[in-house]
Amino acid sequence: FRVGELVPIMNTYPLEFKTGLIGAVSLRLMLPNRSISQLVHVSALIALVYAMDAYLIKPLPAASEISTQTIFITGANSGVGFETARQLVVNYGLNVILGCRSPAKCNAAVNAINANANEGSAS
Repeated sequence: FRVGELVPIMNTYPLEFKTGLIGAVSLRLMLPNRSISQLVHVSALIALVYAMDAYLIKPLPAASEISTQTIFITGANSGVGFETARQLVVNYGLNVILGCRSPAKCNAAVNAINANANEGSAS
């Protein structure tokens, strides 16, 4: 980054920029063989990613906008995939196709999701 690129970030996200700068100084003290420009680059990227993640989150579209779509989710028999599929079926009424490696686990997940479904379905 050049100074001209950092100034808008610093003005838009002052707290995050200060946090990144403190992190860069800490890294400089801990890793003396790194150049200051490398540490500023890393800290600016960290601050930018943090700021974008914190302030640029886009909400899900309204259920009426996506109610006719079918969603395919891999790894949907457990964990994040299962919870995502469950929420899309139960909360949004969507049709979700679950992709799993084990047919038995996939059928169990489909049955668990469909037990709570009102409008949508899992298959």
